[in-house]
Amino acid sequence: MEKQMDEFRKKVEIERKRVEKMEKETTDMCFYGLWQSSEQVESELIILKSKKEKEEALKAQLRFRKNVFKQKPPSASTYNFSHLLNGKRINLTVDQLTENVKKLIQKSFENPSSDSASENETILIGKTVKHKYIERDGQDKWYIGKVISQVL
Repeated sequence: MEKQMDEFRKKVEIERKRVEKMEKETTDMCFYGLWQSSEQVESELIILKSKKEKEEALKAQLRFRKNVFKQKPPSASTYNFSHLLNGKRINLTVDQLTENVKKLIQKSFENPSSDSASENETILIGKTVKHKYIERDGQDKWYIGKVISQVL
């Protein structure tokens, strides 16, 4: 019985940490906003003053697309914040992070090939959808958006 309780506590703790991580990433995204075009990336980066702010904003965009949207990257290294050079980890530059965000944005507008989906799946990626959000005051608000990722 005690062993089961320990396992249950571990599962609860893992889930709590996962939710906490998602909340932080969502809070970061609310602060920076979701950048949805190359032009928007450039205009938002101009607003940010320091290199550190730009890096944090770009990393927030990458984290959100990876962990919340679960967007498939164009290459395995797209979500990396650093790379290996002569056996040492070197942080990516603002320009390199910017290019990775732009690649993900571009990829989000590509429609998947129809043969990659099974007959039972409805592919929404690339489709325009209308969805309802209930504001804090209880009022319904409708939004129109484009689906950039889908978890099946």
